[in-house]
Amino acid sequence: MGVDFLSSSAPHYREFEQALAVASDGAPILLVLDDLHWCDGPSLHWLGRMVSQCRTPQVTLLGSARTGEPVAAPAPFGELADLCRRTTLVGLAPASVERLVRSALSDECDPGFLRAVVRETGGNPRLLRALLDALVANGATPDEETGRHLAQYAPESAADDAYARMRGLGRAAVSMAQAVAVLGDHAELAIAGRLAGLTGTEAASAVDRLVRRHLLVNQQPLAFRRPLIAAAIERFLPVSTADTLHSRAARVLHETGAEKAEVAEHLVHTSPGIDAWAGEILHDAGVAAMAEGRPRAGERYLRRALREPRPWARACVPTGPAESSHEDAACVDIAGHLAGALLMFGRAEEARTVLDRTSLRLAKVESLSVRLEAQAMVSALVDMAPAIEMNRRATGLSGRKWQDTIAQQCLDTVRAVQCCRHDGSADEARTLALGVLTGPSPGHFLDRILYWANVLTLGRVEDDDAALHYCDLGTAQADSEGDQLGSAIAHAVRCRLLYDVGRLGEAMEAARSSTILLKRSGVDVRLFPWLQEQSLLAHLLVERGETAEAARLLGVGVGVGQTGGSRSHPELGSGRGRLLLARGDARGAMTEFLDYGALLLSHNIRGVSYGSWRSWATRAFAALGDHAHEGEGEGERVRRLAEAELALARRWGRPKAIGTALHACALVADAEDAPRLFEEAEASLGGPHARLPLARVLTDHGTALRRLGRDREAVPLLRRAAELAAACDAVPLAERARAEARLADATDDVPVPAPNAVRPAGPPAAPSGPQLEIRCFGVFQVQRGGRKLDCSALRPKVRALFQLLAIHTPRLVHRERLLEALWPDLKPEAGIRNLQVAISQLRGFLEPEAGRGDHRLLLRDGESYRIALAPTDACDVLEFEQAVAAWRRIRNTGRTEEIADTLRAAHLCYAGSLLPEVGPAEWVVAERRRLRIRAADVTGALAEAELALARPVEASEAARRSLELDRYRDRSWQLLVAAHREAGSTAAAERAQREYERVISTLD
Repeated sequence: MGVDFLSSSAPHYREFEQALAVASDGAPILLVLDDLHWCDGPSLHWLGRMVSQCRTPQVTLLGSARTGEPVAAPAPFGELADLCRRTTLVGLAPASVERLVRSALSDECDPGFLRAVVRETGGNPRLLRALLDALVANGATPDEETGRHLAQYAPESAADDAYARMRGLGRAAVSMAQAVAVLGDHAELAIAGRLAGLTGTEAASAVDRLVRRHLLVNQQPLAFRRPLIAAAIERFLPVSTADTLHSRAARVLHETGAEKAEVAEHLVHTSPGIDAWAGEILHDAGVAAMAEGRPRAGERYLRRALREPRPWARACVPTGPAESSHEDAACVDIAGHLAGALLMFGRAEEARTVLDRTSLRLAKVESLSVRLEAQAMVSALVDMAPAIEMNRRATGLSGRKWQDTIAQQCLDTVRAVQCCRHDGSADEARTLALGVLTGPSPGHFLDRILYWANVLTLGRVEDDDAALHYCDLGTAQADSEGDQLGSAIAHAVRCRLLYDVGRLGEAMEAARSSTILLKRSGVDVRLFPWLQEQSLLAHLLVERGETAEAARLLGVGVGVGQTGGSRSHPELGSGRGRLLLARGDARGAMTEFLDYGALLLSHNIRGVSYGSWRSWATRAFAALGDHAHEGEGEGERVRRLAEAELALARRWGRPKAIGTALHACALVADAEDAPRLFEEAEASLGGPHARLPLARVLTDHGTALRRLGRDREAVPLLRRAAELAAACDAVPLAERARAEARLADATDDVPVPAPNAVRPAGPPAAPSGPQLEIRCFGVFQVQRGGRKLDCSALRPKVRALFQLLAIHTPRLVHRERLLEALWPDLKPEAGIRNLQVAISQLRGFLEPEAGRGDHRLLLRDGESYRIALAPTDACDVLEFEQAVAAWRRIRNTGRTEEIADTLRAAHLCYAGSLLPEVGPAEWVVAERRRLRIRAADVTGALAEAELALARPVEASEAARRSLELDRYRDRSWQLLVAAHREAGSTAAAERAQREYERVISTLD
């Protein structure tokens, strides 16, 4: 219409109004206008007049204006704005963002990922849609890891939108925005200005303009309102611009004394040769990142350091002036650290490639080339695939003459592992491992790999005390240095060692600590065959009765024999076999063990210290019973496997290996030889660190005797097995031994074989066992009429209510205490309603057949509740407390045998930590600590009683268990040393004394 029309007289306006009425046929009209801040004065004046005066038709104006933008005509813009109702647009609510993310990606999005998307996009619909499109296009998984690295998926459209908003602000503002995006968290105004090539005044003015456009927040250090926009700007910079900006940023930060890691973050985006100090910065930052448990960053820095034409060499001393230079030594050092970073991710092949290429580059310097070859061999320790090739390399290196401490340590470590893998000498393996552990530190990634490989070797040769000693030393060093990754690996190794000595509760705690630290470090140590933590953890869970968790870990289906996609990981066959055997699928278990053995043999790994797969395949065959295919020669093949295991074990010469092999042979031997083999296995497993395999042997031996009708001989073996299994926290094995003992002697009360005072008053329990049995120690389990109840079906609060009442059985627990423990944040009325609902659900779970008001198990007394056990019911916490009370009544009577029986009954009840699955919940921590201390009192007193009865082996086991519960008990340490000496084991006594002194030294 033009400015003349808009500024003309009223007749023109009335003509336009009539035209609108005709066009709209009298209906209301909506005028939508974007970017009103750019509109000229006459147009704004005309719009205001039309909105305020036009009646036929009625006109509504919907306009948008961007805050922070300069207004072309301030006066008429203000007049029009006064006529309108203003609404400020905000981002989508977090719940709406999460709903959109789930609809675009998956209903199973990780909560951490969802929070990251909300934080990074601020609910901006356009930015959110662009990010979701990028995530879908790249096939990203909506997990916590992706949430931490959303910047990698920053959409290009976000950068385009940002540049559009900067239109008209001038080149200085664009340069400043790019500088802030490149600097990230360290964008101080002065530094960003230098990077953008601006004076102080120019930089401040540019920042003000960017703040008014709502691109930057008004704070120091400078930052974008949406981090994702900054990431998009940096990600889509032209290559030459990015190189220039990062190079300039590295120089500016270096000159201002920034942390080396900050400088290195920019150097990795630049071309090599930026300056002489670049190699030094990258090397130091890479080494520091490794030490701090950030191997991803360490890998990036060290890879870039190797590309520098002048690698840092100030602290890298050459082997000899005639042979090598500082630069050569620097290359070796950087390659070693880089290989370590790759190994931490299980990328052993890449680590070998780095070391081999560097070795070829330095082929003329034989001493350094030999070191690199030796380091490359170490990669075989974390990857079994090239084991045969590494053996060939080791043989070649052994025949060459050279002098290099690091190379020698690498070679000795590999040779020690070869002894374990290839049926070598256990004594030689032990000597080599101790030599490396007591030698000088290599000073880089070999610190971890070599150290822990040799600690594991000590465990494989059954020098358990030495292995645990060096494990404690390594753990203490990693913790003192703040090395999270080192601490994570230390706890993973400790888990394996504790599992091997039958301390399953402590092993589980070590595994949890390792998992927590690994999540912080961003490394999955389950990739490492040298630790095999995933399979080991499955073994541990199965031994403790947590088969559902083990199945989830291994990817095994819920039904027996369902293996899902997990068969693609043959190294986990041992764990799958143990799980299937526990579930009763002996045929599937046998297949898994044999496949796992075939995998080991394909890598030329024959040693019995690697999984005892032959023995476990034999156990699976024995479990088949009448379903075994004897007619197809299957039994004969299995017997040959067991005999081969025994022959290998005898050559290996270690008692646990021999005892395990004898046990396997006994399971498939004829009736005449089986008793002798069982007895030989029991004799071989008499040491203090063989409790778990001994419990297995005693259980199978007792079961065999019971089936032969020799109940009187079976009962003591089964009781002993139940006691040992409970001490190891092996819940299913202890329950099986108890059940077999009940069948062998229905008149004996196996779970608590103590005086009558130990049991609740009332008629004796039926031979079939308790009607309701609640177990809170070790793993929370409930059985009713011999059938295990699935407590996982309960809601978490209902299950917690059940557990809280169970640990206080038969005492009353007041309503206020329950509300404070379970619903502390709710108002009293809401908390009481939730409690009443939970009580009702729990009653229905425990007594589904009872009518309203007929429940007998969960009773209310005023404002308190309790679990009311009948004489035929049992709760392990109650039994433990009663057994302790019985001991206290007779402990000063001098009746040592009776005292020992009572203490043994109490010890048998304490099958592990109280409700470990609950974690550090406030309502259980104090009670858990109290019962743990009481259990330590019981086992310490049991050790003293066993020693007085001239049973030193049993005394040492009890003392060790007391120290597992409380390592600072002087009397238990003294009893352990005395028991070893009484048993004639001087070396074990000396080790215990040294360990005692080391524990005391930590108190200073």
